[in-house]
Order: sequence, then structure tokens, then C-alpha cells
Amino acid sequence: YRQHPLLKDYAIEKLAGDDGPYRQLVRYYRSFAQQHQDDYASLRPEWENLAAGIEQAHRLGMWPMVIDYTEALREAWFMRGRYHEARQAFCQAVAAAETLAEQRALAQCLLDWGYVCYEQGDWDESQELLTRSLNLFQTIGDAAGLADAQTKLAWVMCYKTEFDKSEQLLASSQELFEQLGNKARTAETIYIQAHVRHARGDYVNANQLYEQALGLQEVVNDQLGILRTLRSLAQVAVSLNQEA
Repeated sequence: YRQHPLLKDYAIEKLAGDDGPYRQLVRYYRSFAQQHQDDYASLRPEWENLAAGIEQAHRLGMWPMVIDYTEALREAWFMRGRYHEARQAFCQAVAAAETLAEQRALAQCLLDWGYVCYEQGDWDESQELLTRSLNLFQTIGDAAGLADAQTKLAWVMCYKTEFDKSEQLLASSQELFEQLGNKARTAETIYIQAHVRHARGDYVNANQLYEQALGLQEVVNDQLGILRTLRSLAQVAVSLNQEA
């Protein structure tokens, strides 16, 4: 259902100067986002209202609410490919985190904003944002955040064909994830290293790294990662056969 434009204009006129209803909207949809963040069917008809909630929270300077929205909706935006609205929201969340001087939240928002830019093929902006995030995670001593930022930046450098830089970032990320005991993320870094080797035409080492990543993914039962790695192994097998 959509509201008639004339009725909308009348409602806005009656609300002039009264922010109470807007604050109520912000709080209601913040709670809705938190309660239904994994329920895509419930989120689907409410995306415009959720975007309005974030916009009003930003307009009214309800900074913690802006960050709450992005934390609740991050995975849904990524899983559903809603990158345009995610990019706008993370930009607003960065402003909120800067205003609140919340360094951990700022680093995470920069990371997410940079990742969205990567998904949309904006390599330069992605590199800038992820580098800022990486440096901030390093400053506050967040090893998991640092490893995550390095891993995402490695993808960007790979697509910019800066392979040496990509491999340096991945080696550091792998070491951190191993120290943290995170086998799933360790497997991801090995998979990306294989991807870089594949892109460089080093098919033998790419194949070995894909096999290594697959072994870890099977241990942690990462079904999506297993499927992706099996596909990559098939692709590198084709490349090896063509060389033979």
C-alpha cells in the first residue's frame, strides 16, 4: 500500500515543527530491524521505512540509533545485494561514530562502507576506506578487525592487479586468524591467496592452496565456502589441462 501524495503533504504540514513522531518512527524501526535482521521475508516490505528511519535518525542527530541500524541490517544488506542503501547508511554511520568519538564503531563502519564500494567496483574509494579502517583497528589493538580489514583490502588489491601487496596483506591476516583460532576465516585467506595465484597464472600453487582451503572448510562445515572452492578447483583444473 502507498500513501496518496496529497495526504502525505497534509501529514507533513501538520507535523511541522514536531519531531516527536519522527523520533518514534526511528525507535520503532530500529527495534524492528534488530528483531527481524535475519528474517528477509519480514524485511522485504519494510526496506523503504527502514531507510527512512536511518535518514531521520541522522537528521535528528540520534547518533547511537544510526549505528544500531547499520549493525542490525549489515548482513541483510550484503546477503540481499542492497548495496546502494547500505553505502548511504554506512556513510551516515561514519559521521555518527565520528561525532560520538566511538573508535571501534568508526573502524567497523569504515570497513563496511569500503566493502560495499568493493562490491560496486569502486576500487579507489574502497581502498581508501579500508586503509583508514585497517589503520584504526591497528591503533585500538583489535586483531580480529585488523585481520578482517586486511582480508577485504587484499581483494581490492588483487582486482587492481597489485598482487604482491595483496599477498602481503593475506599473509598477515592468515597469521592473525590462526592466532585467534578462527579456522573459517583462515580458510578464507588461503582461498584468496589461491585466487591471487590463479590470477597470476601460477596454476600449480593455486591448486595446492585451493585444496588447503577446502580441507579447512570441510573441518568447519562451511558449505558456501566449499562450493566456491570446488568451483575454483574446477576452473584451475581447466587451466592446468590447457597448459599440458
